[in-house]
Amino acid sequence: MNLFYVFQGQTYKEEHSGGFLWAPQKNNGGGTTSDHTNMLQVRKGDLTLHHCKQKVVALSLARSDVYEANMPTELVNSGNSDSWDRAGYRVDAEYYELEEPLDMSNKKEWLADNYYAGGPFRSTGNPSGSYLYPWGEKQVTYLLKLILKQQKSAELREFIKALLAEINDESDPEYDSDEQNSIEEILEANGNEKPEWESTKEKQKVTTSSSTGRERPARDPQVAADSLAHAEYKCEYDNTDRTFIRKNGKPYTEPHHLIPISKYKDFEYSLDVMQNITSLCSHCHNLLHYGRFEDKKPILEKLYNERKDALHECGIDITIEQLESYYK
Repeated sequence: MNLFYVFQGQTYKEEHSGGFLWAPQKNNGGGTTSDHTNMLQVRKGDLTLHHCKQKVVALSLARSDVYEANMPTELVNSGNSDSWDRAGYRVDAEYYELEEPLDMSNKKEWLADNYYAGGPFRSTGNPSGSYLYPWGEKQVTYLLKLILKQQKSAELREFIKALLAEINDESDPEYDSDEQNSIEEILEANGNEKPEWESTKEKQKVTTSSSTGRERPARDPQVAADSLAHAEYKCEYDNTDRTFIRKNGKPYTEPHHLIPISKYKDFEYSLDVMQNITSLCSHCHNLLHYGRFEDKKPILEKLYNERKDALHECGIDITIEQLESYYK
């Protein structure tokens, strides 16, 4: 889920009623601006916070990828856009209007302290410009929690809770407690066989969130368990790292998607394959999630070099630079 913030002072009413986001491809001078070309980043399922008159007044989920479209009739008839280029970019969106908008006029100090480069607010805490900007998980999560506290509708509150859960799942996209229990059950039932890698290109498998309607990549506990068994329950970065013994008698290591499964839209074939799931001790696993990048880098390089050919045979091609970018 990509996260965005949009300023709609003049056009919120029309865009909300029409169920879309729209920006011209060129400015009045015939050039392009980053806040409008940011529209090209929007994909189906992405979340946008809507700003109007110094308040966050709505949330929306993209119901389409961005596409080229002339200015919608609602904007043409509004009289607010006579000087705009008629060729533009559009995203169909489902709006969720807030019962109690979130006042942003008193957040300037927090916005300055939590500045996000290229985002909707400058390092001073003032708005960056005119339309759409990407924003960080930290910033959006903070605002969603404030918004949640102000809403009374049970349905709206559940929707916001679901958004927070999905953002958290993507920032730490590992197995939930039910999946972990399934992995343990599979390991307990397994013998001492060592599953082998199969060089097949697996189709993407997704599930749909019942709360938000968003697609999410599916994770198979059996594949995770097989990956640990394939590694003989050793840490694949440093097999001398200390581990403890599970109740089933096997050393304790944890499955980790080397290419984060949340990046599944960047690839044609499934990332939930044994070749992409590493066996790591708790120390190395947590370092990849929460450590400094300079400490992650040696682990990523070793695992990448050992697996890049096997990943290629599964239809997954990635450079070390792209992989490292996912961990910065």
